[in-house]
Amino acid sequence: MSDERQVEESDRTGTSASARDAPAERPPLQSNVPLPHRLKMTGSMTVNWRQWKQVWESYELVSGLSSQTGEYCVATFITCIGPEALDVYNALPFERAGDEKKMDKVLQLMEQHFVGESNVIYERFTFQKREQMPGETMDQYVTALRVLARTCSFEGQRDDLVRDQIVFGVRENPLRKQLLQRKDLI
Repeated sequence: MSDERQVEESDRTGTSASARDAPAERPPLQSNVPLPHRLKMTGSMTVNWRQWKQVWESYELVSGLSSQTGEYCVATFITCIGPEALDVYNALPFERAGDEKKMDKVLQLMEQHFVGESNVIYERFTFQKREQMPGETMDQYVTALRVLARTCSFEGQRDDLVRDQIVFGVRENPLRKQLLQRKDLI
């Protein structure tokens, strides 16, 4: 390309021909996969974080984000989490300069913040106090119990304890009576 044409081309696009021809480090991520919703900052933060993180990890995979630089991943993460969770991110105790641009480090520190050390007694108390709510379907109630049971360290007894809690917490006594008569419940 002649020098005159390069200048003409540069004037029109705002980019020199040599800059356009240089290979980019990585192409910008373009995906039809929608970004994860904001991290819900009310209710059980342990449950909210674990659900959001599961969606995030799936998003990284299906969108191709996981093949981008750590800095790019963290910038996308910050875009998704919402302003309240951004305050948490900004207060994370990064040990070394540059850790804030490493996605694995960010996820590790966010996990420590939202989950921390689990208080098994509290988790089991919450599980055992859970009763079926007015208007809640049986499927919704069972799902809620299964979610709560994940943090209770029930080991190999989870299904049995969820079954028992269904019987204890169901709202309707006639249904409870039916459940108590079945030997093959769950």
